[in-house]
Amino acid sequence: MTPDMSAGAFLQVFRRFASCRSCPKLMISDNGSNLVAGEACLRKIWNHPKVRTALNQRQCHWKFIPPRAPWHRGFYERMIGMVKRSLWKTLHCHKVDLQELQTVAIEIEARVNNRPLSYVSDDVLQCEPLRPAHLMYGRPLSTLVSLTDEEPEDPPYVRKSDLVQRFKHLSGGNKSVE
Repeated sequence: MTPDMSAGAFLQVFRRFASCRSCPKLMISDNGSNLVAGEACLRKIWNHPKVRTALNQRQCHWKFIPPRAPWHRGFYERMIGMVKRSLWKTLHCHKVDLQELQTVAIEIEARVNNRPLSYVSDDVLQCEPLRPAHLMYGRPLSTLVSLTDEEPEDPPYVRKSDLVQRFKHLSGGNKSVE
């Protein structure tokens, strides 16, 4: 996530991404008719000399798919849909700040990357199913335990009711936590 669509902000986001997940060899951007303004902004960033130099130094290529060619994006459109649905279910119409949005997005990323890719069997002797996290990190990702499963020790300056209310808001659930 970035506060604006400038070339400098993109370079900062790209550096963070490459530091956490390695530098990609290929970045693919959509340029559908509904994303004309976004596409123009991305192309402006892409054509910026500092961005071009940074990508060329890392042998990273940025490719835009042809307009009105949905068959070019089928392999990642499902992933985008999963993330959008998860964001919608978690946040719905609630207003969140940048830090909360980043936290929710990273948690959704972990869950999406933990989904099984291979056949899951009822046989307990079968090996663990292959997950995208195995390919990226060599193991499944583990997330923090939900507040519904444990009683946290709160610092004296934070009321428990505020934390519980915030957790309910971020998790999108109406479950009773107390």
